[in-house]
Amino acid sequence: MKKRFFDQKMNQWFVNHFDLFIVLSEKVRQDVLSYNPKAICKVIGHPKYEQFGVLKDRQSQRNKLGIDKSEKVLLFFGLVRDYKGLDLLIDSFDFLDDSYVLLIAGEVYGDKRKYIEQIEKLKGNKVIFHDTFIPDEDVSNYFSAADCCVLPYKNGTQSGIQAIANSFQVPVLVSKNGGLHEGVVDGENGFVLESLDPEGIASKIDHVFTGGKLQIVRDNLQRQQSSNLDEWSVFADELLNFISVKNPNR
Repeated sequence: MKKRFFDQKMNQWFVNHFDLFIVLSEKVRQDVLSYNPKAICKVIGHPKYEQFGVLKDRQSQRNKLGIDKSEKVLLFFGLVRDYKGLDLLIDSFDFLDDSYVLLIAGEVYGDKRKYIEQIEKLKGNKVIFHDTFIPDEDVSNYFSAADCCVLPYKNGTQSGIQAIANSFQVPVLVSKNGGLHEGVVDGENGFVLESLDPEGIASKIDHVFTGGKLQIVRDNLQRQQSSNLDEWSVFADELLNFISVKNPNR
C-alpha cells in the first residue's frame, strides 16, 4: 500500500502501547520487532474461511461466465488495489497463448481506466472483468470456475484471498513479497513466483499448467481438507495459550 508521511510514527506509537501481539505471518512479526525489539509476538497462520459455501460443478460455473472447459482459468479475486499487482498480471498475458483466461472479480479502488486500457491492448486473450463487490453467496462461483488463483502482490503481509482459495482447494500462485509465501511449498500446497516482471509471471504460469502439477496440489489440498482439523479451534487454542502463558495474571 502507498505509504503516508505519518505511518512510521503512528506504527511506533501503536506498537509501544500493547503488551502482546498475535500476527498472521513472520513478516509482520519482524515489522513489529523493528519498532520494539522487546515486543512479545506469536505467529499463528490464517485459518481457512468456511462461510463461503462449497465448490460447485466447474463446468456449470464456467458456462455462466462464457468459459470453455478446455480453457485455463486464472483468477484474480478481491478488492483491486495497486499493491496487489493486477497490472503485472494483465501484462503477463502478452507472453501467454490464447488458451488462458484471466478472470478478475473485485471492486477497483483507484483508477479503473488503467486496467481497462491494459486489457484493450492485449491481443487474442480473453479477460473477464467483474468490477464490483462480490457478495458472500457468489464467492464460490468464481473459485469453482478457476484452475489457479494468482496473487502477484508487490508488497503485503498476508491475504484473506489465499485462505479462501485454500478452503476451495484451488491452488494459489503467490509472490515472495511480504508474508504470502510463508507456508507455501512450491508444487506441494501452492506455487511461488520467483520474479514479478510480466514475462517471469507468464513463464511460471506456463510451468504450473504442465505435467499435472495443478492436480497434485489440488489432491494435497483435498487431503488436508479431509483431515477434519478445525483450524479455527486450533487458532483459538494457540491464541488463548499464548495469552495465559505470557500474561498469567490477566
